Amino acid sequence: MNAPDTRRLGQMMRGVIIALGVADDDLEAGRYDAAERDRLAVYCDNLSAALRADSKPGRVLIVDAKRADA
Repeated sequence: MNAPDTRRLGQMMRGVIIALGVADDDLEAGRYDAAERDRLAVYCDNLSAALRADSKPGRVLIVDAKRADA
């Protein structure tokens, strides 16, 4: 894996870690619906695939921590 691929993989990992943290709080508060869970599952699936040695990282997850209802 070359440097750009490693950088992209790191970005994906950070994005999923942040998304999981936000999801945890929102899920416990009852603010995380099925569509959001499905979207998070896709992000996790993409990271899982990118972590496999024979694959290339895809799109980077961008997390916006601002909430419309906050």
